[in-house]
Amino acid sequence: MSVEQIGERLKKRPETIRSYLPYERVIYNLTERSVNADRLQRFKKKWGSYKKKGVQKEEAI
Repeated sequence: MSVEQIGERLKKRPETIRSYLPYERVIYNLTERSVNADRLQRFKKKWGSYKKKGVQKEEAI
């Protein structure tokens, strides 16, 4: 069963189901990404150009 199917059965969101799953070794290139992987991707999109610009710490604050 997929996480989405389990969520539908339990009437919970897939993110909630994933949060209760036990940790396991990271498998790359899955069709479903973890919540943390989504957060990291958004962070890298938002702040990835931060390093390229060479912004000083004082400017960032």
